This record gives sequence, C-alpha cells and structure tokens, in this order.
Amino acid sequence: MQRTFHGLNWNELNQVPCEILQGTEASNKLIGLGLDITNELQLAFRLSNSGYAIRKKTNPGRAMGRWGDICEHADTILEPFGWSLIRKNGQPCLVNSEKNLQLIFMSPNDEAFGNELNVITSKCHKGHATELKLLANKSHYADESFFRTFIVYYQPSNLLDFENSSFLPFEIAYATSIHKVSTEGEKTKCYPINHTLRLIISESPNAPEAYEVPIPDENNPITEDDFGDLQAI
Repeated sequence: MQRTFHGLNWNELNQVPCEILQGTEASNKLIGLGLDITNELQLAFRLSNSGYAIRKKTNPGRAMGRWGDICEHADTILEPFGWSLIRKNGQPCLVNSEKNLQLIFMSPNDEAFGNELNVITSKCHKGHATELKLLANKSHYADESFFRTFIVYYQPSNLLDFENSSFLPFEIAYATSIHKVSTEGEKTKCYPINHTLRLIISESPNAPEAYEVPIPDENNPITEDDFGDLQAI
C-alpha cells in the first residue's frame, strides 16, 4: 500500500480509472500515440545522468541541473524528428507541432515509479503552467486536433544505479487534473493527478528475446551411434 506522500494519500485522491501498460504493450501504445522515442530518451537520460554524477553532492542545483540537462539533451536529440523545446507560460515543453503533442519532464514519487499498484505524481509541486496544460488534457485525449500534454516521469536521482544501468526506466503518462496545495492568494502549487494512462517502460523495445534452452526428448535419448564417423576424428 502506498504511504502518504506530502501528508496526502494519493490512492484516495485519484478519481478516474487508469490504463497501465508495460513491456511490449506499452511500447506498441507509444508507437500508436506517435511517441516512439524510447531510444532517443535513453540517450538523453544517459547524458544527463553523466553530468549529474560529476557534480558535487553539495551542489544545491544538482537535481535541478539534471532536469535541465534532460530537457536540453532531449531537444537536441529529437530535433531531427520534428521536436523542439519551447517555453509555454514559462514552462519548457518539448513540442511536436505536426503531431499536436507536447512533453513535460518531471521526477516522480519514489513509491509509484514503475509500480502499477501506487498512484504516480510529481515529487515536487508544480505551478500554474502545469495546471493549465493538465486541465486542458481532460477533454483532449481523444481529439488529436488539440495539443495533448504527456508527462515523462524520469528515474528519481536517489534511485539511480550507475553500476547497473543498461536501461534507464521511465514512464510516459497522461494526467487530466491537478491537486492544489497552495492557499488562496498564493502562487499555484499543485501535483498531477487523475492519470488515465501510464506507460511503464523498463526495458528496450529492441532488446533480443531471451534464449530458451531446449528441453531434451527423454523418450529418444542421444547415444554414441548418433555421432557416426565423428567418433573417428
């Protein structure tokens, strides 16, 4: 069971059913959505993590720098495929105007990342720009004529394993609402909620299938006679 996060029970806050896909199903869904960018995001994450690793732990902007690096590297790598980093309401968004898609990058709550039993949200509160995009999502998921905003939840820095990182897991999710924690008159502080889709990507879609060891036929065992003339070599 998910513990409270920032004093709130996110399982109770979630009010809509969420389609959660993993493995091949998740990869196929990404293709259908026009988000077949797993390999490109892998490179962006890897470059960003390298920069994060060489920064001192005392660097107060270490985690924020990693987020900025992810945005920058994703922009550079995906630019040939029609994506560009644009600030909308002050928020960096990776936008593909031809597909009416935009991505915003966030670090998620640890307990939900890659775990379908828990409700995912951002680790830190977001602002008014996020609020506008996610509330617009509520009516635009099935309408490709409107910009749809997907959240890329990348691996939290405290979960990074630099020694075993052949694949860097991430999620792409579609949130349709926010939970405000700011008081009246205060700048917006909110968290994404009511995700209708979570695509948990924990392995490369191009990874070779695992080799299955053949099971010997016990009713027809191999004997020396099966080797014929090879015995004389």
